[in-house]
Amino acid sequence: MSPWHRFRPGLHFPDAPPAEPADRVLFGVLLSLSPAQRRALLLYDGIGLDLPDTAAETEASTPATANRLLYARELIAERLPDLADPETLHRRLGELGAAEKLGVPNPERVRVTGERRARLWTRARPSRSPP
Repeated sequence: MSPWHRFRPGLHFPDAPPAEPADRVLFGVLLSLSPAQRRALLLYDGIGLDLPDTAAETEASTPATANRLLYARELIAERLPDLADPETLHRRLGELGAAEKLGVPNPERVRVTGERRARLWTRARPSRSPP
């Protein structure tokens, strides 16, 4: 989650752009938002979290998250006027997310891989329980 990890070579594999032209346009507009605005918008309008949960997930205050959300909606409404209505935007983001075929990883593997990566990045040794 730390921002400097995104600069590590070999850890980022860009996804293919959406196939539909309208999806690519929406995807491009989403990418033009700042990461904080995009995160707030996708959590609130895309997934459907409420505002306090979105604020907690983004580690920001509720007023800051509300401002990011409002500004992101304004930018999307400027560039894509047909998505100015929040309900339409919510539906459209849901469709965009549903169009992607994402595999669900095994939770055990995710945990083990995450712990291994954390040890590697911090150069920590695994703890051993007493005999």
